[in-house]
Amino acid sequence: MFEFSLRETCIEPRPVDASRVISWCMMGRHSPDARTRLRAVPLVLFGVVVACGRIGFDDVDVDASVEDVRASPVDASMAMTSDTGTGEGAADEPEPVDANQPDDAQPADETSTADAQSGCATNCTNAHGTTSCVNSVCVPVCASGYADCDGDVANGCEANVEADPTHCGTCTKVCTVDSGSPICTNGVCGTSSCAAGTGDCDANAGNGCETNLNTSTTNCRFCGNACTNANGSTSCVGGTCTPVCSGGFGDCDGNVTNGCETPVNTISNCGSCGHVCTSDAGTPTCSGSTCGTSCDLSGTWAAKVIVQLSWPSSLALATGSGTLDIWLLLTGTQSGNSLPSTLLPCEITIPDFPSSSVAGNELYGLTFPNALFDHSPAFLPTTPAAVTLSGSAPGSTVTVPPIAFLVGVTLANPTTAAWPSTPEMVTSNDVDQDIKPGVTTPYKSGGSYVSVPVNVTKSPRADKAYLASRVVTSMSGTLASCTSIAGTATVTNFDTHILGCELAGDAGTCTQADSDFTDNNRPAYVTGAATVNLVKIANGATCATVRAAL
Repeated sequence: MFEFSLRETCIEPRPVDASRVISWCMMGRHSPDARTRLRAVPLVLFGVVVACGRIGFDDVDVDASVEDVRASPVDASMAMTSDTGTGEGAADEPEPVDANQPDDAQPADETSTADAQSGCATNCTNAHGTTSCVNSVCVPVCASGYADCDGDVANGCEANVEADPTHCGTCTKVCTVDSGSPICTNGVCGTSSCAAGTGDCDANAGNGCETNLNTSTTNCRFCGNACTNANGSTSCVGGTCTPVCSGGFGDCDGNVTNGCETPVNTISNCGSCGHVCTSDAGTPTCSGSTCGTSCDLSGTWAAKVIVQLSWPSSLALATGSGTLDIWLLLTGTQSGNSLPSTLLPCEITIPDFPSSSVAGNELYGLTFPNALFDHSPAFLPTTPAAVTLSGSAPGSTVTVPPIAFLVGVTLANPTTAAWPSTPEMVTSNDVDQDIKPGVTTPYKSGGSYVSVPVNVTKSPRADKAYLASRVVTSMSGTLASCTSIAGTATVTNFDTHILGCELAGDAGTCTQADSDFTDNNRPAYVTGAATVNLVKIANGATCATVRAAL
Protein backbone atom coordinates (compact mmCIF):
# COMPACT_ATOMS: atom_id res chain seq x y z
CA MET A 1 0.00 0.00 0.00
CA PHE A 2 1.02 3.66 -0.45
CA GLU A 3 2.27 5.26 2.73
CA PHE A 4 2.25 8.96 3.53
CA SER A 5 2.16 11.20 6.58
CA LEU A 6 -1.10 13.11 6.92
CA ARG A 7 0.73 15.62 9.04
CA GLU A 8 3.42 16.10 6.38
CA THR A 9 0.86 16.33 3.63
CA CYS A 10 -1.56 18.77 5.25
CA ILE A 11 0.43 20.67 7.84
CA GLU A 12 3.99 20.75 6.56
CA PRO A 13 3.80 20.62 2.77
CA ARG A 14 7.00 19.80 1.00
CA PRO A 15 8.22 21.04 -2.37
CA VAL A 16 7.17 18.63 -5.09
CA ASP A 17 9.58 17.80 -7.90
CA ALA A 18 7.30 17.91 -11.00
CA SER A 19 9.91 16.10 -13.05
CA ARG A 20 9.48 13.07 -10.80
CA VAL A 21 5.72 13.16 -11.15
CA ILE A 22 5.94 13.32 -14.93
CA SER A 23 8.69 10.66 -14.90
CA TRP A 24 6.31 8.38 -12.99
CA CYS A 25 3.71 9.05 -15.68
CA MET A 26 6.22 8.28 -18.38
CA MET A 27 7.11 5.02 -16.63
CA GLY A 28 3.46 4.24 -16.38
CA ARG A 29 3.27 4.65 -20.15
CA HIS A 30 6.26 2.43 -20.88
CA SER A 31 6.38 0.02 -17.88
CA PRO A 32 3.45 -2.33 -17.18
CA ASP A 33 4.51 -2.76 -13.56
CA ALA A 34 4.80 0.96 -12.86
CA ARG A 35 1.56 1.67 -14.67
CA THR A 36 -0.23 -0.82 -12.45
CA ARG A 37 1.08 0.89 -9.33
CA LEU A 38 0.14 4.33 -10.56
CA ARG A 39 -3.48 3.35 -10.91
CA ALA A 40 -3.80 3.82 -7.15
CA VAL A 41 -2.49 7.40 -7.24
CA PRO A 42 -5.90 9.07 -7.86
CA LEU A 43 -7.30 7.28 -4.80
CA VAL A 44 -4.44 8.53 -2.64
CA LEU A 45 -4.83 12.11 -3.92
CA PHE A 46 -8.55 11.91 -3.23
CA GLY A 47 -7.76 10.95 0.38
CA VAL A 48 -5.46 13.92 0.66
CA VAL A 49 -8.18 16.24 -0.57
CA VAL A 50 -10.66 14.91 2.00
CA ALA A 51 -8.15 15.15 4.84
CA CYS A 52 -6.84 18.58 4.03
CA GLY A 53 -9.92 20.16 2.57
CA ARG A 54 -8.00 21.53 -0.33
CA ILE A 55 -4.87 21.27 -2.40
CA GLY A 56 -3.65 24.76 -3.27
CA PHE A 57 -0.92 25.77 -5.62
CA ASP A 58 0.53 27.71 -2.70
CA ASP A 59 1.17 24.33 -0.99
CA VAL A 60 3.19 23.00 -3.89
CA ASP A 61 6.53 24.29 -5.10
CA VAL A 62 6.86 23.04 -8.68
CA ASP A 63 10.61 22.82 -9.22
CA ALA A 64 10.84 21.72 -12.82
CA SER A 65 10.40 22.93 -16.34
CA VAL A 66 9.34 21.33 -19.59
CA GLU A 67 12.99 21.39 -20.65
CA ASP A 68 13.89 19.44 -17.45
CA VAL A 69 11.35 16.79 -18.24
CA ARG A 70 12.20 16.56 -21.95
CA ALA A 71 15.87 15.94 -21.23
CA SER A 72 15.50 13.80 -18.05
CA PRO A 73 15.75 10.05 -18.50
CA VAL A 74 13.26 7.94 -16.58
CA ASP A 75 14.77 6.64 -13.35
CA ALA A 76 13.10 3.48 -12.15
CA SER A 77 14.23 4.24 -8.62
CA MET A 78 11.72 7.09 -8.50
CA ALA A 79 8.79 4.69 -8.80
CA MET A 80 6.47 4.41 -5.80
CA THR A 81 5.80 0.93 -4.49
CA SER A 82 2.50 -0.68 -3.58
CA ASP A 83 1.16 -4.02 -2.59
CA THR A 84 0.09 -6.11 -5.50
CA GLY A 85 -2.36 -8.31 -3.72
CA THR A 86 -5.07 -10.29 -5.39
CA GLY A 87 -7.98 -8.93 -3.35
CA GLU A 88 -10.93 -6.87 -4.50
CA GLY A 89 -8.89 -3.70 -4.97
CA ALA A 90 -6.06 -5.38 -6.85
CA ALA A 91 -5.14 -3.97 -10.27
CA ASP A 92 -5.94 -5.91 -13.40
CA GLU A 93 -3.01 -7.55 -15.13
CA PRO A 94 -1.85 -4.94 -17.73
CA GLU A 95 -1.44 -5.74 -21.37
CA PRO A 96 2.20 -5.86 -22.56
CA VAL A 97 3.27 -2.49 -23.95
CA ASP A 98 6.04 -1.90 -26.49
CA ALA A 99 8.16 0.88 -24.97
CA ASN A 100 9.00 2.12 -28.45
CA GLN A 101 5.38 2.56 -29.54
CA PRO A 102 2.74 5.06 -28.31
CA ASP A 103 -0.39 3.60 -26.76
CA ASP A 104 -2.72 2.11 -29.35
CA ALA A 105 -0.18 2.78 -32.09
CA GLN A 106 0.10 0.42 -35.02
CA PRO A 107 3.52 -0.90 -36.13
CA ALA A 108 5.20 1.71 -38.30
CA ASP A 109 5.63 1.12 -41.99
CA GLU A 110 9.37 0.99 -42.69
CA THR A 111 8.92 3.27 -45.68
CA SER A 112 6.67 5.78 -43.93
CA THR A 113 9.48 7.95 -42.53
CA ALA A 114 11.15 8.46 -45.89
CA ASP A 115 7.85 9.04 -47.60
CA ALA A 116 6.76 11.54 -44.93
CA GLN A 117 10.02 13.45 -45.13
CA SER A 118 9.50 14.10 -48.81
CA GLY A 119 6.92 16.75 -47.84
CA CYS A 120 9.34 18.72 -45.65
CA ALA A 121 11.11 21.73 -47.09
CA THR A 122 14.35 20.52 -45.44
CA ASN A 123 15.47 16.91 -45.22
CA CYS A 124 14.93 15.80 -41.62
CA THR A 125 18.02 14.33 -39.96
CA ASN A 126 18.56 13.08 -36.41
CA ALA A 127 21.79 11.33 -35.51
CA HIS A 128 20.59 10.73 -31.94
CA GLY A 129 17.08 9.41 -32.23
CA THR A 130 14.41 9.21 -34.88
CA THR A 131 12.58 11.82 -36.91
CA SER A 132 9.50 12.19 -39.02
CA CYS A 133 7.76 14.81 -41.10
CA VAL A 134 4.34 15.88 -39.81
CA ASN A 135 2.40 18.48 -41.81
CA SER A 136 5.63 19.41 -43.63
CA VAL A 137 7.48 20.03 -40.33
CA CYS A 138 10.39 17.90 -39.04
CA VAL A 139 9.53 16.28 -35.69
CA PRO A 140 12.56 14.72 -33.92
CA VAL A 141 12.21 12.14 -31.16
CA CYS A 142 15.33 12.16 -29.00
CA ALA A 143 17.21 9.10 -27.80
CA SER A 144 17.96 8.90 -24.09
CA GLY A 145 20.69 11.36 -23.14
CA TYR A 146 20.09 13.75 -26.04
CA ALA A 147 17.88 16.79 -26.59
CA ASP A 148 17.02 19.37 -29.25
CA CYS A 149 18.56 22.41 -27.56
CA ASP A 150 19.18 24.71 -30.51
CA GLY A 151 15.52 24.70 -31.56
CA ASP A 152 16.47 23.61 -35.09
CA VAL A 153 14.24 20.65 -35.86
CA ALA A 154 16.16 19.95 -39.05
CA ASN A 155 19.25 18.68 -37.23
CA GLY A 156 17.34 16.68 -34.62
CA CYS A 157 18.66 16.07 -31.12
CA GLU A 158 22.12 17.60 -31.30
CA ALA A 159 22.89 18.12 -27.60
CA ASN A 160 24.37 15.43 -25.34
CA VAL A 161 22.71 16.30 -22.04
CA GLU A 162 24.54 13.45 -20.32
CA ALA A 163 28.02 14.86 -20.91
CA ASP A 164 27.88 18.44 -22.21
CA PRO A 165 28.59 20.91 -19.36
CA THR A 166 26.72 23.63 -21.28
CA HIS A 167 23.58 21.45 -21.49
CA CYS A 168 23.86 19.21 -18.45
CA GLY A 169 20.70 17.28 -17.71
CA THR A 170 18.62 19.93 -19.44
CA CYS A 171 19.11 22.28 -22.36
CA THR A 172 19.34 25.33 -20.12
CA LYS A 173 21.60 23.91 -17.41
CA VAL A 174 25.16 25.27 -17.65
CA CYS A 175 27.67 23.82 -15.19
CA THR A 176 29.74 26.42 -13.35
CA VAL A 177 32.47 26.01 -10.73
CA ASP A 178 34.44 28.36 -8.52
CA SER A 179 37.70 26.53 -9.23
CA GLY A 180 38.85 23.71 -11.50
CA SER A 181 36.76 23.01 -14.60
CA PRO A 182 33.11 21.99 -14.90
CA ILE A 183 32.11 18.56 -16.12
CA CYS A 184 28.80 16.82 -16.73
CA THR A 185 28.47 13.19 -15.82
CA ASN A 186 25.22 11.34 -16.46
CA GLY A 187 23.44 14.67 -16.65
CA VAL A 188 24.77 15.93 -13.31
CA CYS A 189 27.17 18.83 -12.96
CA GLY A 190 30.48 18.22 -11.25
CA THR A 191 33.96 19.58 -10.86
CA SER A 192 37.07 18.22 -12.51
CA SER A 193 40.49 18.70 -11.04
CA CYS A 194 41.74 19.11 -14.59
CA ALA A 195 42.71 22.56 -15.77
CA ALA A 196 40.32 24.30 -18.11
CA GLY A 197 40.64 22.91 -21.63
CA THR A 198 41.87 19.49 -20.49
CA GLY A 199 40.11 16.36 -19.45
CA ASP A 200 40.66 12.85 -18.12
CA CYS A 201 38.92 11.14 -21.02
CA ASP A 202 40.54 7.70 -20.72
CA ALA A 203 39.57 7.36 -17.00
CA ASN A 204 43.18 6.52 -16.25
CA ALA A 205 44.21 8.35 -13.10
CA GLY A 206 47.81 7.45 -13.77
CA ASN A 207 48.16 9.77 -16.75
CA GLY A 208 46.01 12.55 -15.29
CA CYS A 209 44.30 15.00 -17.59
CA GLU A 210 45.72 13.61 -20.79
CA THR A 211 43.31 15.09 -23.32
CA ASN A 212 43.40 18.59 -24.82
CA LEU A 213 39.70 19.41 -25.13
CA ASN A 214 40.51 22.43 -27.29
CA THR A 215 42.12 20.40 -30.10
CA SER A 216 41.03 16.76 -29.83
CA THR A 217 38.64 15.78 -32.62
CA THR A 218 37.46 12.78 -30.57
CA ASN A 219 36.97 14.81 -27.38
CA CYS A 220 36.18 18.35 -28.46
CA ARG A 221 35.14 20.62 -25.54
CA PHE A 222 34.18 17.62 -23.41
CA CYS A 223 35.10 13.96 -23.29
CA GLY A 224 33.34 11.82 -25.86
CA ASN A 225 32.23 14.70 -28.09
CA ALA A 226 33.65 13.56 -31.43
CA CYS A 227 33.87 15.75 -34.50
CA THR A 228 32.88 13.85 -37.65
CA ASN A 229 32.78 14.80 -41.31
CA ALA A 230 32.05 12.17 -43.91
CA ASN A 231 32.34 14.75 -46.70
CA GLY A 232 35.56 16.56 -45.99
CA SER A 233 37.93 17.05 -43.08
CA THR A 234 37.41 18.35 -39.56
CA SER A 235 39.35 19.74 -36.62
CA CYS A 236 38.71 20.96 -33.10
CA VAL A 237 39.60 24.62 -32.67
CA GLY A 238 39.17 26.19 -29.26
CA GLY A 239 36.83 23.40 -28.21
CA THR A 240 34.58 23.79 -31.26
CA CYS A 241 34.31 21.33 -34.13
CA THR A 242 35.41 23.05 -37.33
CA PRO A 243 34.54 21.12 -40.50
CA VAL A 244 36.10 21.82 -43.89
CA CYS A 245 33.76 20.71 -46.66
CA SER A 246 34.72 18.80 -49.78
CA GLY A 247 33.47 20.17 -53.06
CA GLY A 248 29.76 19.63 -53.49
CA PHE A 249 28.90 19.55 -49.77
CA GLY A 250 28.06 22.07 -47.08
CA ASP A 251 27.29 22.29 -43.36
CA CYS A 252 23.67 23.28 -43.84
CA ASP A 253 22.13 22.13 -40.56
CA GLY A 254 24.47 24.27 -38.43
CA ASN A 255 25.58 21.22 -36.43
CA VAL A 256 29.37 21.31 -36.63
CA THR A 257 29.77 17.92 -34.99
CA ASN A 258 28.34 16.05 -38.00
CA GLY A 259 30.37 18.05 -40.52
CA CYS A 260 29.28 18.71 -44.07
CA GLU A 261 26.16 16.59 -44.24
CA THR A 262 24.31 18.24 -47.14
CA PRO A 263 25.01 17.98 -50.89
CA VAL A 264 24.98 21.47 -52.42
CA ASN A 265 24.18 20.32 -55.93
CA THR A 266 20.41 20.19 -55.47
CA ILE A 267 17.78 22.78 -56.34
CA SER A 268 17.22 23.49 -52.62
CA ASN A 269 20.95 23.92 -51.89
CA CYS A 270 22.65 24.83 -55.15
CA GLY A 271 26.26 25.92 -54.77
CA SER A 272 25.68 26.92 -51.15
CA CYS A 273 23.33 26.17 -48.27
CA GLY A 274 19.87 27.64 -48.73
CA HIS A 275 20.43 28.78 -52.33
CA VAL A 276 17.13 27.67 -53.84
CA CYS A 277 16.80 27.45 -57.61
CA THR A 278 13.57 28.89 -59.01
CA SER A 279 12.12 29.28 -62.47
CA ASP A 280 9.28 31.40 -63.79
CA ALA A 281 8.61 28.78 -66.45
CA GLY A 282 10.07 25.34 -66.94
CA THR A 283 11.74 23.19 -64.30
CA PRO A 284 14.54 24.54 -62.09
CA THR A 285 17.82 22.60 -62.22
CA CYS A 286 21.16 22.66 -60.42
CA SER A 287 24.23 21.65 -62.39
CA GLY A 288 27.82 22.31 -61.39
CA SER A 289 26.53 24.25 -58.36
CA THR A 290 24.78 26.68 -60.71
CA CYS A 291 21.03 27.12 -60.97
CA GLY A 292 19.45 26.62 -64.37
CA THR A 293 16.17 25.88 -66.07
CA SER A 294 14.98 22.97 -68.16
CA CYS A 295 12.27 24.08 -70.58
CA ASP A 296 9.46 22.03 -72.02
CA LEU A 297 8.86 23.62 -75.40
CA SER A 298 5.83 21.49 -76.18
CA GLY A 299 2.71 23.48 -76.87
CA THR A 300 1.60 26.40 -79.01
CA TRP A 301 3.74 29.31 -80.18
CA ALA A 302 3.08 32.52 -82.03
CA ALA A 303 5.80 33.35 -84.57
CA LYS A 304 6.46 36.37 -86.71
CA VAL A 305 8.92 36.56 -89.60
CA ILE A 306 9.88 39.99 -90.94
CA VAL A 307 11.67 40.01 -94.30
CA GLN A 308 13.29 42.97 -96.00
CA LEU A 309 12.05 43.22 -99.61
CA SER A 310 13.07 45.33 -102.56
CA TRP A 311 12.22 45.39 -106.26
CA PRO A 312 13.65 47.08 -109.30
CA SER A 313 11.90 49.71 -111.36
CA SER A 314 10.20 49.08 -114.68
CA LEU A 315 8.31 51.12 -117.23
CA ALA A 316 5.16 50.83 -115.09
CA LEU A 317 6.64 50.64 -111.56
CA ALA A 318 9.06 52.72 -109.52
CA THR A 319 11.78 51.01 -107.55
CA GLY A 320 10.67 50.24 -104.01
CA SER A 321 11.34 48.45 -100.73
CA GLY A 322 9.53 47.43 -97.58
CA THR A 323 8.90 44.40 -95.40
CA LEU A 324 7.08 41.16 -95.87
CA ASP A 325 5.51 40.22 -92.51
CA ILE A 326 4.31 36.68 -91.89
CA TRP A 327 2.53 35.55 -88.71
CA LEU A 328 2.59 31.81 -87.99
CA LEU A 329 0.91 29.45 -85.54
CA LEU A 330 3.40 26.76 -84.49
CA THR A 331 2.31 23.65 -82.60
CA GLY A 332 4.82 21.03 -81.48
CA THR A 333 5.64 18.30 -78.99
CA GLN A 334 9.17 18.14 -77.62
CA SER A 335 11.00 14.83 -77.52
CA GLY A 336 14.54 15.23 -76.27
CA ASN A 337 16.24 17.69 -78.59
CA SER A 338 13.55 17.43 -81.24
CA LEU A 339 10.38 19.48 -81.56
CA PRO A 340 8.32 18.02 -84.42
CA SER A 341 5.95 20.82 -85.38
CA THR A 342 3.37 22.11 -87.80
CA LEU A 343 3.14 25.75 -88.91
CA LEU A 344 0.06 27.54 -90.16
CA PRO A 345 0.11 31.03 -91.73
CA CYS A 346 -2.05 33.45 -89.73
CA GLU A 347 -1.45 36.70 -91.63
CA ILE A 348 0.66 38.01 -94.52
CA THR A 349 1.31 41.64 -95.32
CA ILE A 350 3.34 42.96 -98.26
CA PRO A 351 4.61 46.48 -98.94
CA ASP A 352 2.72 48.96 -101.07
CA PHE A 353 4.16 49.56 -104.55
CA PRO A 354 4.06 52.88 -106.45
CA SER A 355 3.88 53.28 -110.19
CA SER A 356 6.60 55.05 -112.15
CA SER A 357 6.43 58.69 -113.06
CA VAL A 358 5.55 57.62 -116.58
CA ALA A 359 2.56 55.76 -115.16
CA GLY A 360 1.49 58.73 -113.06
CA ASN A 361 3.11 58.01 -109.65
CA GLU A 362 0.06 56.15 -108.45
CA LEU A 363 0.03 54.09 -105.21
CA TYR A 364 -1.14 50.49 -105.14
CA GLY A 365 -1.52 48.02 -102.30
CA LEU A 366 -2.57 44.37 -102.06
CA THR A 367 -4.05 42.70 -98.96
CA PHE A 368 -4.52 39.16 -97.70
CA PRO A 369 -7.88 39.24 -95.86
CA ASN A 370 -8.03 37.84 -92.30
CA ALA A 371 -10.93 35.67 -93.42
CA LEU A 372 -8.38 33.65 -95.37
CA PHE A 373 -6.60 32.71 -92.13
CA ASP A 374 -9.43 32.66 -89.59
CA HIS A 375 -11.76 30.23 -91.34
CA SER A 376 -12.63 27.07 -89.43
CA PRO A 377 -11.64 24.57 -90.59
CA ALA A 378 -8.54 26.32 -91.85
CA PHE A 379 -8.40 27.19 -95.55
CA LEU A 380 -4.62 27.07 -95.70
CA PRO A 381 -2.66 23.85 -95.22
CA THR A 382 -0.24 23.37 -92.33
CA THR A 383 3.44 22.88 -93.08
CA PRO A 384 5.41 20.22 -91.16
CA ALA A 385 8.81 21.18 -89.74
CA ALA A 386 11.48 19.04 -88.05
CA VAL A 387 12.54 21.62 -85.48
CA THR A 388 15.73 20.73 -83.59
CA LEU A 389 17.21 22.01 -80.33
CA SER A 390 20.76 22.18 -79.01
CA GLY A 391 19.32 21.80 -75.50
CA SER A 392 16.38 22.65 -73.29
CA ALA A 393 17.88 25.46 -71.23
CA PRO A 394 17.68 29.17 -72.02
CA GLY A 395 20.54 30.02 -74.36
CA SER A 396 20.01 26.88 -76.44
CA THR A 397 19.66 27.13 -80.21
CA VAL A 398 16.40 26.39 -82.01
CA THR A 399 16.67 25.50 -85.70
CA VAL A 400 13.92 25.22 -88.30
CA PRO A 401 15.06 23.65 -91.59
CA PRO A 402 13.92 25.09 -94.97
CA ILE A 403 10.13 25.01 -95.25
CA ALA A 404 7.69 26.46 -97.77
CA PHE A 405 4.36 28.19 -97.35
CA LEU A 406 2.14 27.85 -100.44
CA VAL A 407 -0.89 30.08 -100.94
CA GLY A 408 -3.16 29.28 -103.89
CA VAL A 409 -0.65 27.02 -105.62
CA THR A 410 0.46 23.38 -105.64
CA LEU A 411 4.08 22.28 -106.15
CA ALA A 412 5.51 18.78 -106.09
CA ASN A 413 8.65 19.94 -104.22
CA PRO A 414 7.62 23.20 -102.50
CA THR A 415 11.07 24.19 -101.14
CA THR A 416 13.16 23.33 -104.24
CA ALA A 417 10.91 23.41 -107.31
CA ALA A 418 11.46 26.21 -109.83
CA TRP A 419 8.76 28.85 -109.74
CA PRO A 420 6.59 28.72 -112.89
CA SER A 421 7.62 31.41 -115.36
CA THR A 422 4.04 32.31 -116.39
CA PRO A 423 0.64 32.22 -114.69
CA GLU A 424 -0.56 29.67 -117.21
CA MET A 425 2.04 27.19 -115.90
CA VAL A 426 0.81 27.45 -112.30
CA THR A 427 -1.17 24.57 -110.82
CA SER A 428 -3.57 26.66 -108.82
CA ASN A 429 -5.33 25.66 -105.62
CA ASP A 430 -8.64 27.31 -104.73
CA VAL A 431 -7.92 27.23 -100.99
CA ASP A 432 -10.51 29.90 -100.10
CA GLN A 433 -13.17 27.91 -101.95
CA ASP A 434 -14.64 30.85 -103.92
CA ILE A 435 -14.44 29.05 -107.29
CA LYS A 436 -11.62 31.34 -108.39
CA PRO A 437 -8.03 30.29 -109.10
CA GLY A 438 -5.55 30.86 -106.24
CA VAL A 439 -6.72 33.10 -103.40
CA THR A 440 -8.72 36.29 -103.82
CA THR A 441 -6.76 39.32 -102.54
CA PRO A 442 -8.36 42.78 -102.66
CA TYR A 443 -6.38 45.84 -103.74
CA LYS A 444 -6.36 48.68 -101.25
CA SER A 445 -8.71 51.59 -101.90
CA GLY A 446 -9.46 55.00 -100.43
CA GLY A 447 -7.10 57.74 -99.47
CA SER A 448 -4.03 57.75 -101.73
CA TYR A 449 -4.70 54.28 -103.09
CA VAL A 450 -6.09 53.61 -106.58
CA SER A 451 -7.13 50.42 -108.27
CA VAL A 452 -4.59 48.69 -110.49
CA PRO A 453 -4.89 49.34 -114.24
CA VAL A 454 -5.32 46.32 -116.49
CA ASN A 455 -4.03 48.08 -119.64
CA VAL A 456 -2.04 51.13 -120.66
CA THR A 457 -5.16 53.28 -120.96
CA LYS A 458 -5.83 52.68 -117.20
CA SER A 459 -9.42 51.90 -117.97
CA PRO A 460 -10.86 49.68 -116.71
CA ARG A 461 -9.07 48.88 -113.46
CA ALA A 462 -9.04 45.83 -111.18
CA ASP A 463 -10.00 45.88 -107.50
CA LYS A 464 -9.17 42.22 -106.76
CA ALA A 465 -6.42 39.83 -107.82
CA TYR A 466 -6.41 36.04 -107.87
CA LEU A 467 -2.98 35.38 -106.40
CA ALA A 468 -0.59 32.44 -106.12
CA SER A 469 2.47 32.83 -103.88
CA ARG A 470 5.29 30.91 -102.20
CA VAL A 471 7.62 31.75 -99.32
CA VAL A 472 10.65 29.52 -98.65
CA THR A 473 12.46 30.14 -95.37
CA SER A 474 14.63 28.57 -92.72
CA MET A 475 15.03 29.90 -89.18
CA SER A 476 17.54 29.84 -86.35
CA GLY A 477 16.97 31.39 -82.95
CA THR A 478 18.09 31.41 -79.34
CA LEU A 479 15.88 30.29 -76.49
CA ALA A 480 15.76 33.54 -74.50
CA SER A 481 13.48 31.93 -71.90
CA CYS A 482 11.13 28.99 -71.73
CA THR A 483 8.49 31.16 -73.40
CA SER A 484 10.38 33.23 -75.97
CA ILE A 485 12.74 32.67 -78.91
CA ALA A 486 14.48 35.29 -81.01
CA GLY A 487 16.70 34.88 -84.04
CA THR A 488 17.10 35.25 -87.77
CA ALA A 489 15.44 33.78 -90.82
CA THR A 490 16.84 33.07 -94.25
CA VAL A 491 14.13 33.68 -96.84
CA THR A 492 15.30 32.47 -100.23
CA ASN A 493 12.04 32.95 -102.13
CA PHE A 494 9.01 35.18 -102.17
CA ASP A 495 7.37 34.29 -105.48
CA THR A 496 4.02 35.53 -106.83
CA HIS A 497 1.82 35.35 -109.92
CA ILE A 498 -1.45 37.08 -110.77
CA LEU A 499 -3.69 34.27 -112.06
CA GLY A 500 -6.69 36.51 -112.76
CA CYS A 501 -8.53 39.58 -111.49
CA GLU A 502 -11.93 41.24 -111.00
CA LEU A 503 -12.79 44.58 -112.52
CA ALA A 504 -13.69 47.45 -110.22
CA GLY A 505 -17.32 48.45 -109.87
CA ASP A 506 -18.51 44.87 -110.28
CA ALA A 507 -17.70 45.09 -113.97
CA GLY A 508 -16.94 41.41 -114.21
CA THR A 509 -13.88 39.24 -114.52
CA CYS A 510 -10.69 40.36 -116.24
CA THR A 511 -9.84 38.91 -119.59
CA GLN A 512 -6.71 36.84 -119.93
CA ALA A 513 -4.99 39.84 -121.50
CA ASP A 514 -6.04 42.02 -118.57
CA SER A 515 -4.73 39.45 -116.12
CA ASP A 516 -1.43 39.06 -117.98
CA PHE A 517 -0.95 42.85 -117.98
CA THR A 518 -1.30 43.03 -114.19
CA ASP A 519 1.00 40.04 -113.73
CA ASN A 520 3.70 41.49 -116.01
CA ASN A 521 3.63 44.74 -114.00
CA ARG A 522 3.73 43.25 -110.51
CA PRO A 523 6.86 43.82 -108.35
CA ALA A 524 9.69 41.32 -108.87
CA TYR A 525 10.61 40.86 -105.21
CA VAL A 526 14.17 40.40 -103.97
CA THR A 527 14.50 39.08 -100.41
CA GLY A 528 17.01 40.40 -97.91
CA ALA A 529 17.72 40.08 -94.18
CA ALA A 530 15.00 38.60 -92.01
CA THR A 531 14.25 38.19 -88.31
CA VAL A 532 12.03 35.79 -86.41
CA ASN A 533 10.44 36.01 -82.96
CA LEU A 534 8.35 33.43 -81.15
CA VAL A 535 6.38 33.60 -77.92
CA LYS A 536 4.53 30.78 -76.22
CA ILE A 537 0.76 31.15 -76.08
CA ALA A 538 -2.12 29.11 -74.73
CA ASN A 539 -2.78 25.75 -76.26
CA GLY A 540 -5.74 25.85 -78.61
CA ALA A 541 -5.05 29.47 -79.54
CA THR A 542 -6.33 30.84 -82.86
CA CYS A 543 -4.73 32.98 -85.53
CA ALA A 544 -6.34 36.02 -83.96
CA THR A 545 -4.39 35.28 -80.79
CA VAL A 546 -1.18 34.94 -82.81
CA ARG A 547 -1.67 38.34 -84.43
CA ALA A 548 -2.41 39.95 -81.05
CA ALA A 549 0.67 38.35 -79.42
CA LEU A 550 3.09 39.76 -82.01
